[in-house]
Amino acid sequence: MGIILLLAGLLLAAPAAADLSLVQIVQSQTSGGDEGLFGKTWIQVSGRKMRLVSGYARKLKPGRKGHEGPVRLIQIIDLDKGSVVALDPAAKTFETRPLTDVRYAGSGGGASDLGPRPRPRSHIGSSQIEVERGKLDRDVGEVRWGHYRVGVKVRLDEGKGFERLARMEQDLWLAPLTGDLQEGLLDLAAFETDYRKATGSRFTPLDFWTYQMREVASYLGVPESEVKGLLADVRDAFAEVPGYPLASSISWWKEAQVIAPAPSAPPEPRRRLAPIPSFYPIRSRFRPIDFGGSWRLIERMTGSEREDERRGLLSKGRHPEYPSRRRYPEYPAFQKEMAEKVAGTLAGKLTKDPPRKGLRSGAKAKADGAKSGPSSDGPGQIPVPFYQINTELDAFSSMDEIPAEDFAPPAGYKPAAGKKGR
Repeated sequence: MGIILLLAGLLLAAPAAADLSLVQIVQSQTSGGDEGLFGKTWIQVSGRKMRLVSGYARKLKPGRKGHEGPVRLIQIIDLDKGSVVALDPAAKTFETRPLTDVRYAGSGGGASDLGPRPRPRSHIGSSQIEVERGKLDRDVGEVRWGHYRVGVKVRLDEGKGFERLARMEQDLWLAPLTGDLQEGLLDLAAFETDYRKATGSRFTPLDFWTYQMREVASYLGVPESEVKGLLADVRDAFAEVPGYPLASSISWWKEAQVIAPAPSAPPEPRRRLAPIPSFYPIRSRFRPIDFGGSWRLIERMTGSEREDERRGLLSKGRHPEYPSRRRYPEYPAFQKEMAEKVAGTLAGKLTKDPPRKGLRSGAKAKADGAKSGPSSDGPGQIPVPFYQINTELDAFSSMDEIPAEDFAPPAGYKPAAGKKGR
């Protein structure tokens, strides 16, 4: 409750919320290069309204329908009206939907983005969540982002007594609610709090965990609702961690072998949840997806013509000499981190370090209260992440006022066929 009480006190003492402009970047792919996502969202917040302009490109497995080239999606959220207006820039149409139907562009969007999904084969039987203070703090300008590590161990029930183990590891960087970013971050946190109250959801469009639900559910072979519940528990584990999350790096693994049911003799103790060694040859499995061409097109899908979104507080702090000359730096940075994890530089260390006492451990050990065990890495082999997901807020800035017309369908847009605009 510490961070909740701190935010409540600061929000009561804060002046009227300023208008905000920020950018969120997401990039992800399987280590084998079978599926991936590259996207960028320009975000504007004014009072109880939010405008999202998203451009994203996807790569899906052969045989699955999906968008490969960049797709642009514009959504206008109005908490007072309880609605979201979705704009189609290509058709120049708009559609008004209930607020609970916000499409997380880049996390799968509508069902048509991913095509028909296979029927879930498994269910999440138990899970264990641990949060601990990390050692990889970042200095961005004069602001230090605190590093935290999240470990999630999952036991999958595959039916007829068979089980499989999976694991998620997340590095999360939080900015302190002080200094130049304090007012803007508090305003952003206030909007997200209002959004959760208005929708009854545990997530907002800016929560980093929303960028993996569909892909992870498909990979684990479980219902998406179960992944959503698990990730909501992960988010709630940060209730006592001070700061606002600005960057996230997530890796998922799944054990290749199933655990056979025990013989019908006397019951044996359940196996302990252990770090999952999904072993593959080191180099043959890593195939980076080239999203460079799509990234250049996405860069042109700017959120506003009236400002340079790269000149916000975060960009100035990170690139003081050339704040406007960066050319797609996030793409090679992501590839470098992905390569390091596949090569074992990071992943090997994370799985072999002895467990340390966390700030919050065993938060949701649901069925069997399993405990972590030792790693069983084989010689010359390392765990390869199924999915690497990096997300970051960038170019954060406050504005005096965002024009009201930004939160309404542009002139010339018409209601979509069969839909009523309100």
